Amino acid sequence: MLSQKIIDRKISQNKYKSVEYIYKFIINILLVGHIISFVLLVIFDLGLSIYSLIVLIFSFYIKYKYNKKFQNLVSLWFHLNTLILSAIFTYKFGWNSGFWYFVFGLIFISYFCAFDNLIFTYSLSAFETIFIVSLYFFTKDKINPNIDATTYQIMYITCFTITFFIVFRMYLFASIITSQDYKSLIKEQLELEKISQYDQLTGILNRRSMQKLVEIDEEFIKQNRIKTNSVLLLGDIDDFKHINDTFGHIYGDKVIKDVSSALKNTFRKNDLVCRWGGEEFLIVLNDVNVEFIYDLSDRLLKNISLIKLPNNNPITMTFGMVVNLNSTSNSFEDNIKKADELLYKGKRDGKDKVKMKIIK
Repeated sequence: MLSQKIIDRKISQNKYKSVEYIYKFIINILLVGHIISFVLLVIFDLGLSIYSLIVLIFSFYIKYKYNKKFQNLVSLWFHLNTLILSAIFTYKFGWNSGFWYFVFGLIFISYFCAFDNLIFTYSLSAFETIFIVSLYFFTKDKINPNIDATTYQIMYITCFTITFFIVFRMYLFASIITSQDYKSLIKEQLELEKISQYDQLTGILNRRSMQKLVEIDEEFIKQNRIKTNSVLLLGDIDDFKHINDTFGHIYGDKVIKDVSSALKNTFRKNDLVCRWGGEEFLIVLNDVNVEFIYDLSDRLLKNISLIKLPNNNPITMTFGMVVNLNSTSNSFEDNIKKADELLYKGKRDGKDKVKMKIIK
């Protein structure tokens, strides 16, 4: 639950930055659009130039004072002004001028910057669709006699190109958000997966991940009817409580880390080594040669004894080792139980040894 909250928080932070870019882009479009509109209104003497100038000033104010809480206001301001200006220019120049494309673009833009209330967003998109249809019937036959066919073509192509650019740019922003969310999620999942699979102190597998990996291996061997030798070792650091009491818990942690390193260096890369709990370690070896099994005990104890205490005494461990020949049907739990019994038998017999049982 906590890990999911961490992921959600990271995604929310990345999304906020990208969404902020979208709304700032919309404000810039508003500014450029009203500058162009003001020029057109003056050139063609269409009136309403004062309106355009006031809106332009207000848009500059929004840009200067932009805050996250203004996002709905920016969206509404963008929709409202685009509808008004598109209606004015389409009514003055006719349907063939292409200014209606901007309203068409609004419908798509609603997908990228929806209002907090989705019902309002959908209702607005429906209204804008009806608005375009109505605009068509009112202006389809309208032509401004002061504008020639070439100018109409330029207007039409320009309006289409600008609308396409705006929608495509919004799509790219949305893609960035999605990509950032995905990458952030994968990164966080990998980090959390690593935390959940590996022991924090030693960096080797923890108990939970060992159980899962062994379960996967057992299922694979069972399904494919593979005949192989496997070894399970359960080891415990001898007199670890005495080490903690004598040299302190910090040094005790160092001993656990040194033992972990020694175990990893003793076995093969694909062998499973985990901290089973406290000063206990579990090792699972698959596809093992019989010759290796008999050499393992001496090499294992020798590598552990290379770790020295401050008084120069060696660290020792006692192991219970269960060898399964040809994939015997013993379960992981059964092997753990047998190894645990062998381990404590080794403790009673003087420690610093490997007690072995071969199951055929």
